[in-house]
Amino acid sequence: AEGTATIYLSADDGNEGVTETTFIVTVEAAAIPVAPVVADAIADQTLDEGGAAFVRDLEAALAVFSDGNGDALTYTAGSADEQVVTTDITGSTLTVTPVGLGTTTVTVTATDPGLLSGQLTFQVTVEAVVVGDEFSVAISVTDGTDTGALTFGVASGATNGIDAALDEV
Repeated sequence: AEGTATIYLSADDGNEGVTETTFIVTVEAAAIPVAPVVADAIADQTLDEGGAAFVRDLEAALAVFSDGNGDALTYTAGSADEQVVTTDITGSTLTVTPVGLGTTTVTVTATDPGLLSGQLTFQVTVEAVVVGDEFSVAISVTDGTDTGALTFGVASGATNGIDAALDEV
């Protein structure tokens, strides 16, 4: 059982020679080493070529890994194809940066002080950003008495998303 005890020893040689001593023994609970496990998996990601990186703090609320012993963890990450994405770990922050078109596997490893580790893998797809060429269309509308013109088009800076800088809403 876990705890502390004082041990008393006495030796008697039978000829009036006696010696005594005491010492303390402490018994601690045994810690069974447990490897880190995935607690909150990272979902597959889709990134735009030349776009923003995917960033995740592995220890933020809903930590990605947990360790049954409560050990501090260190992290490494790698990309199966660095022509698609590169990875970086700073402290507990994972950064996945798009490089080129394609799909690859990212592996994140958490290691405890006893060198036990757990791994997580997820897919990252980098897609091309669609950019339209500038164009406009003019339409003439007549209701019999009045003629009006309507013109619309796409600016050369338009993308496949809404761009507030182009007054798109």
